[in-house]
Amino acid sequence: MNALLTIVRHELRRLVRDRATPGLALLFAAICLYAAWNGQRWADQRGEALRQIEIDLQESRDDARARAAAAAAAQPGRTFSQGSVSASVWYQPTLPLRPLAPLAIGQADGYPFDARFHPASPRTLFAPREASLSNPAALAAGSFDLAFVIVYLLPVFLLALTYDLWIGERDRGTARLLLAQPVAPAVLFAGKAIALGGTVLLGLAAVAGLALLTFAGADGLNGWTVAALGGTILLYGAFWI
Repeated sequence: MNALLTIVRHELRRLVRDRATPGLALLFAAICLYAAWNGQRWADQRGEALRQIEIDLQESRDDARARAAAAAAAQPGRTFSQGSVSASVWYQPTLPLRPLAPLAIGQADGYPFDARFHPASPRTLFAPREASLSNPAALAAGSFDLAFVIVYLLPVFLLALTYDLWIGERDRGTARLLLAQPVAPAVLFAGKAIALGGTVLLGLAAVAGLALLTFAGADGLNGWTVAALGGTILLYGAFWI
């Protein structure tokens, strides 16, 4: 255990003294903040669109009721059923935003958030959306969000900061010297992995989580959701290390 702690402390000192580490960490933090801001901006726009749909639907229902009441007043002997009033209104159900909506917005355009239909119309639910779904390449590109940063950019930063986990010792010619010491190779590798990989991965995962909470806020996020997100990032990053 003492040998492991000694190796960990030594590798941490090397990591702190590396001049590339602060710059890469700041760059990753800036990218995460921009991605979180972009995702929250999209979520706000989508939320405003959903609220406007609800307002328009309510106005349409009120107008249908007013026209039915006016027709009933003009023809006292005629009976107007509730079904006839409902049949004159278009329906537009919507999908509500989830708490983690700002995290992954890249392919959200491929999933329509509303469907306008009429009970007596032969039109399909998503007919107005067919034009926007006709270009798979554009949908695959998506928007810049935290999911893109975690899936594609996090491995790049991890590799940039931990590429010399062992190969650096071999290139400097110190690998044989280290293996000649009275320390098991497994302990040596574990100490270097904990110090470099663990510290870097925890730091980058914390930056991504804080960026999401900074812009998305904690509304609707429970402890299990945050824990699942953090665990997923750590497992994914550990694979690359």
